[in-house]
Amino acid sequence: MVIGTCNLENLCRPLPPGGPPSNRCASRDEAAYQAKLAGLAATIGHLAPDLLGVQEVGSREALADLADRLDGDWHIALSTHPDRRGIGRAAEAVTMRFVADQLLRGDGRAHEVIVMGDLNDEFKAATTQILYGPPGSQIGTGGFQDSGLGDPRRLWNLAPRILEQGGFSRVFEGQKELIDHILVSRALLPRLERVFTGHERLPALDGAHPAAPHDSPSDHAPVLAVLDY
Repeated sequence: MVIGTCNLENLCRPLPPGGPPSNRCASRDEAAYQAKLAGLAATIGHLAPDLLGVQEVGSREALADLADRLDGDWHIALSTHPDRRGIGRAAEAVTMRFVADQLLRGDGRAHEVIVMGDLNDEFKAATTQILYGPPGSQIGTGGFQDSGLGDPRRLWNLAPRILEQGGFSRVFEGQKELIDHILVSRALLPRLERVFTGHERLPALDGAHPAAPHDSPSDHAPVLAVLDY
């Protein structure tokens, strides 16, 4: 089973021709939008995930346009809490940790929980670590091989497995960064076979302005994991 996360970089339909200006997310024009859909569909189709978490989706209709270009039948679940641009993004770390606690139900050794997305921070950042739950035993630490008292409520970030391969998910002002993450509960950790990024030639970001055309598929590389099922 392949799971993954992908920031779609403002996947938004263009505004209607002749319509009034809007501060909502909108593609430059129909040609740019179709080129973006084609690029994203090619990337996702090549990686063939069974479950894909996506970010920066402007509308359910835009996401449906993308799903229509993919093989197979896709079930779409979209956040109902968009930001001011009309884009559904992850909630704050504390809120997401609360949701994870509800899903773990006190024992992540028995319940399979996945949290993934563009967290806008590295895996050692304080905001990212809030999602981990009790400290200790993360991948790459001395206590990783030993079961700890915090394991029932802990989530493990797969980022160290990406980093040891030299992987990253975007380039910002010349620096390679890994800010797109997959976290799993103890029940899923033994099933992990490998983690990888769907590397493409990422456009460089200079501040908030990507040095790439608007029809570029994304300024983030997908991050994926293969689980044994």
